[in-house]
Amino acid sequence: MRPTQHRPARYAGAIRTWRSTLETPARNASRSDAGGPTLHHSARPDSRTRTSTKHLVTAGPIGILGIPEETAQLVASLKNPEERSLGGIRVILGKLANQSVVLCQVGFGKVNAGMAAALLIQEFSPSAIIFTGNAGALNPNYIQGDVVLATDLAEYDFGQLSNGSFAPWQTRSPISRINNPLWFHPASWLLSAARKSVPSVQFIRADTRPDVRDPKICEGVVVTGDTFVSDASKGQELRTRFDADGVEMEGAAVAQICSQYGTPLLVIRSITDRADGSSYMDYHSFVRIAAQNSSAFVIAILNQLPSQGPSPTINPKEVDHWRLAFELAFSEGSPYAVEFGDLHTLPYDVNEQISAVVLQRIVSISLNELATAKIGFHIMPGAHQHDPIVPSGQLEIATDEVRARATLDVIGYLAQQGLVIGSSKGSAGNRMGLEILGGNGDLLKDRARLAELWNAFLAAEPKLLTGFSGISESDQAGILIIDTGGAWLTRHAADLAVKFPEIGSTIPVSLSGTLFFFSYIEAENDWTSRGDGADYIDDLVWLGFKKVAQDIPRQRRVIEQTIGDAIAEFAPHLKQRSIGVEPEPLFRRQEYPNPRE
Repeated sequence: MRPTQHRPARYAGAIRTWRSTLETPARNASRSDAGGPTLHHSARPDSRTRTSTKHLVTAGPIGILGIPEETAQLVASLKNPEERSLGGIRVILGKLANQSVVLCQVGFGKVNAGMAAALLIQEFSPSAIIFTGNAGALNPNYIQGDVVLATDLAEYDFGQLSNGSFAPWQTRSPISRINNPLWFHPASWLLSAARKSVPSVQFIRADTRPDVRDPKICEGVVVTGDTFVSDASKGQELRTRFDADGVEMEGAAVAQICSQYGTPLLVIRSITDRADGSSYMDYHSFVRIAAQNSSAFVIAILNQLPSQGPSPTINPKEVDHWRLAFELAFSEGSPYAVEFGDLHTLPYDVNEQISAVVLQRIVSISLNELATAKIGFHIMPGAHQHDPIVPSGQLEIATDEVRARATLDVIGYLAQQGLVIGSSKGSAGNRMGLEILGGNGDLLKDRARLAELWNAFLAAEPKLLTGFSGISESDQAGILIIDTGGAWLTRHAADLAVKFPEIGSTIPVSLSGTLFFFSYIEAENDWTSRGDGADYIDDLVWLGFKKVAQDIPRQRRVIEQTIGDAIAEFAPHLKQRSIGVEPEPLFRRQEYPNPRE
C-alpha cells in the first residue's frame, strides 16, 4: 500500500488454540515446489496445521487482502458476491477464477492489515492468503507498472535505534512464544503457482513513452514500515541496509500474522512510484493502473491453483521427525559453571567421552519424562563462528512440536545450557537451512579439514553464518547450517548452496549443497538472572507439562553426580574454571537480540 494521506485476543485463548490445533487435522497441506533448482521444500506444513493420513478435510477459501483502492477490480470480477462485515471490516465472499475466495479490504498500515489478517484467519480458516497492492520502487531497474513477487518480507522499522545506528529485531510470536524470523518467505506452492502464471499475464503500460519497456513481473525483496517513503535518501538507506527492491506499509505485518497462525501467504506488489520526492504525485497518477496489473496477476495465480477439495495427505514421519541439537557447555551463572571446569579447554576426544556419558543420561531422562520415541542419538562435531570445534549432541525423535519443545526444555535445564534448538525439515518451515554433504563418511572424522572448511565458509559469508552441527545422511557425512535468526534472503541462501561446494573444491573436499526449509524451535534460560533454570520450568508448565516441571529438578543431582564421575574418569586433572569466564556456547542467538518479554 502507498497511502494518499494519514488516517486517523485474548492471549490465553491463543495459547489454547496453538496447543489444540496440534492434535487436529489440518485445514490445508503443502504442495511440492516447482520453483528454483536449489531450493527444496519437503512436504511438511507448519506445526500448527498438522495433517493426518487417516483424515482428509476440505480446504478453506483463498483469502485475498488489500486496500480498497487496490482491490476494486477484484471486487468487480467476483461472481456471486456476498458482502459481510467482519469486525467492521468489509469482506466479500464469492468465486474468482473458479476459486472460492474471501476478499477483505483492509486499512492502511501494519496494524490495520495485521488485524484484518487475524480476523480473516480466525473466521474463515483460509487455505492460503494472497496480499495484493502497490509499492514504491527501491530497485533502480523497476519501472511504474512492474509487479513484484515478494520472495522476502521484513519490517524495516522494528528494532533498536542507538547512537544513530539502527539494528533490526526479530518479532516474537505471542502464540508459540518463539522468535519469528527476521525475513518471512512465501509458501512454496503459492510461489510455484505464481511462477507458472507469469507467461499468461498481460499488463497495462503506466509509461507509454516508446523508449520505456513494458511492465513485467519481478521477484524481489520487500520491506514494510508505517511511513510513506517519499524521500530519496531514505529509499537509498533501505536499499542499502536491507538489499530491498520495494517498500510498502503492510506486507510484512500480514506475513507475521500468517506465520504465527500457520497460514500460507503470497504477497504481490505493483509499482506506483520511486519512493522519492515525486512519490506522492506519482502514487495518485498510477495507482489505478498499478492496481489493475496486480489484480491481473492475482487472477492468473488463482487460475494455476487446483479447485478446492480434499487436502492431500502427508507422511507422518516427515511431520514428526525432529532433530534436537545441544552440547555440554555450562552457561555463565549456572550452578554447574561454578562447580565444574571448562570442558572446552579439553582435547576434543576427552570432551567427547565426557559429553557422551552425560548427555546420554540427560537424553534418557528426557525421553522417559515425556514418553517420546527416540529415532537416534549421536555425538557430532559442531562449532559456533570461529570457536573451536566441540562435541554436539544430536537427538532425533518422533513426536509433535509441543513435545519436541518440552524435550528441549528438559535437556536445556539438565545440561544447564542457555539455548537449545530443534529443527524439522519441511515445506512450510519458518527457517532456511543448508545441508553440506561430503562424498563419503570421512568429512566429520578429519576435524582439522573440517575446521579449515568451516573457516573458509566464515570468510566467505561472515554475516550469514552463526554455527553448524554435524549430520549423517545415508552413507554421507556433512554439516547442517540453520539460519536460526531468519536473516537469510532467498537469493543469498540459494547462492550459498552453489558457493560452498565451490569453496570445498579448493581444500579439496568434494561437497554438495542443498537448501531446505526447516521448522525451527528453541528453548532458553538466562542463567545469569535465573540461576534456578526457571525459564525452562515455566515453559514446561506453559506447554502443559506441569508434572514434568515438578519432576526434573529432582534429577539435577543425578546429572551433577554423572558429570563429576565422568570428569574424574576421563579428565581427572581438569582445573576448575574461573568464575565469570564463560566459554562460547555452540548455539547462541546473537543476531538481532530482543529484550526479554
